[in-house]
Amino acid sequence: MSETPNPTPKTKLLAEFIGQASVFGIFLYFTGWIYRWSYFGYYQIDINTLALSQQSFLIVPLQVFLGSFGATSRALFLMVTLTFVISAISVFVQATRETLGTAFFELETIRYDPLKIKPVEIPAIVKRFMVNTLLQPFVVDIVIVLIVLSSLFWLASFQGYEDARRDAFNDTSTLPIVAYISHSDEFPLGRNLAQPLFNSPLKSFRGIGDLSLLRQLQGRDITDKTIPNQPVWRMLLGVEEWIYLVPAIPGGISQNQNLHPPVVAMRTSNNSSDLMLLSPAKSANQNP
Repeated sequence: MSETPNPTPKTKLLAEFIGQASVFGIFLYFTGWIYRWSYFGYYQIDINTLALSQQSFLIVPLQVFLGSFGATSRALFLMVTLTFVISAISVFVQATRETLGTAFFELETIRYDPLKIKPVEIPAIVKRFMVNTLLQPFVVDIVIVLIVLSSLFWLASFQGYEDARRDAFNDTSTLPIVAYISHSDEFPLGRNLAQPLFNSPLKSFRGIGDLSLLRQLQGRDITDKTIPNQPVWRMLLGVEEWIYLVPAIPGGISQNQNLHPPVVAMRTSNNSSDLMLLSPAKSANQNP
């Protein structure tokens, strides 16, 4: 029976590179998922209900690490801290192995009972557990991975929440201004373009739940730059047949307040004659 050939140095190097690349990809995906979970969670949107591409989760971490000066500073601080912690763990484990080696546990390790003043031997099973389990490399690796994941969770969730709050306020929002036009029979919100000063009738629509939310939005369903502190409608997300719009919190309101703008989710259809306009700034006209 032929023996299995030993792997060449190139094969070992390739296997090590693939392993490290896989771990790096897992860290990136985890960071991107937590960032979006925190970002959309601010708007009370469950990320599991959004049909987002899996590849995009590998790109989102760029916003976590390089999105702003503060984000880059936090990422660098976290990197330096993790390097120090991992080095300290490695030094501690190495020192423990040297101090509590196998030869040490083969001796009669004694501790004393202060009440009976009698030597009590530490059970052999405890010795074997400490040597064969706690000090094994894979256990140390698991501890390091858990520390890294916990750090990435904190960094991504913090940055996602901060970016969501930034986009919720009109003065700092990076979301595009939106003008959405649809047929009156398919859209209960909005104004009639021929009569923009009047709310749309709701005779043909039925509702359930807190209908006061709809009434509150009826008076704020257009962006009017002539009215100070008027909400500006922005597009939060567009995925498959759904678009999500938010009225950004007007200027003059402190961002220290725990405010969350309502979200309007609308389902579009390829057969409808909907029109959507996006702009990075307010339109020149008063009415959309």
